[in-house]
Amino acid sequence: MYYMRKLKPDSSVTGLLIILGILGIAGIAGALFGQAWGLKVLGGLILLYALYSLNVWIRTMSTGYLVATLYQAALGIFIMTLPADLEVGLQSPFSRLFLVIYVLLLPVLGYYAFTKKIKWRGREILELAATTVEEVGNGFTPRPLPAGKLEYTHNELLAFTEFVRRNLVAIPFNEGQRIMMVVVKMGEEFRYILRLHDDILDETWVSFDFNGEVSVNISQRDYLEFREALSFDQLCDSLGKLFIDFFDMFRRGESVRVIDRMDALRLSPFS
Repeated sequence: MYYMRKLKPDSSVTGLLIILGILGIAGIAGALFGQAWGLKVLGGLILLYALYSLNVWIRTMSTGYLVATLYQAALGIFIMTLPADLEVGLQSPFSRLFLVIYVLLLPVLGYYAFTKKIKWRGREILELAATTVEEVGNGFTPRPLPAGKLEYTHNELLAFTEFVRRNLVAIPFNEGQRIMMVVVKMGEEFRYILRLHDDILDETWVSFDFNGEVSVNISQRDYLEFREALSFDQLCDSLGKLFIDFFDMFRRGESVRVIDRMDALRLSPFS
């Protein structure tokens, strides 16, 4: 099925900037202090990023991020243990062990990446929400809107929250009387994982309270990502109904259909 794209093309370069930053810092260290130090700095920075991936895994329990953590840790340790004489380093059983681990994990990580199991699904969510919105409105309105009422038990909501978390559909925040599911696009997850942005009220989210009330907010930043000034009320209503549909499919044991709906958009695994 073909979907008309309503979001502007992805212009995020966060991932590329991180890679260039790591290589740049390691290159400077190598130029100033020698190749051995450059390798140690490069390996250390990769290990530091592995700690970030571990933090993501702890936060989401996504298997893909566990694989990414092991992959990055193996690569970082391998590089850090290399001496300036690379031929000597490759003869070390310790270095070769982590090289083998790295090589074995590489195709596994590739599988998780290209099957979108380590992809934050924010762009798919926003595209699906906009699919049924045709009316052009007056622009952004900074206010959350009610999206309906749904009957569910406390345990059902917690189980759905876990599903959303593990599959990177959104980042849940338990606010006591409600759970807010913040929609996150690729490249923006760092702000939430590293807690660089504590106030989530002005972000894009769908909340489910423990009385069954569902409400929605769309951030101005995300609203401006659409090619047209879509009706804000309709867009919020559609986003709320989308999550309600996801909840219903999950309760019927059809959670795979939630993933299928997002995959059907055929967006890049890296956007």
